[in-house]
Amino acid sequence: MRFLTVAVFALLSGATTSSIAAQAAPAQPTPAIGILLPANGARITSPVTVRFRLANYGVAPAGPIIERTGHFHLLINTVAGAPGTIIPADSQHIHYGKGQIEVSVPLPVGRHVLRAVLGDGTHKLISTDLVSAPVTVIVVPRS
Repeated sequence: MRFLTVAVFALLSGATTSSIAAQAAPAQPTPAIGILLPANGARITSPVTVRFRLANYGVAPAGPIIERTGHFHLLINTVAGAPGTIIPADSQHIHYGKGQIEVSVPLPVGRHVLRAVLGDGTHKLISTDLVSAPVTVIVVPRS
């Protein structure tokens, strides 16, 4: 009954029911991405355990494009490209196309800046909202 009342009101006010439906659709929550491990500023040894964090979005293996899902890429000492561009696969852009959320990464001794990025099924950067804040680590020699 309530929908009928809204539809009648919409018709009387000159609005269309499709615009009412569009206004009533709930907004999607903003996605959030990050690196849980290692902590920013950590002094660690290699290989480095990296644990990704993702909220309000899903993780799926590379391949089919599924709405509001993607897979992680780890950027090492580089920045993300523009949304819609393909994330390269090289020593600075590591792909985790099986849907991994925790990985072990060999890094040489020294300072490194890590970023998590979410790519779609075809490895395209989805959005700037899906690029993490940088995490800086210092890799030290094993004693």
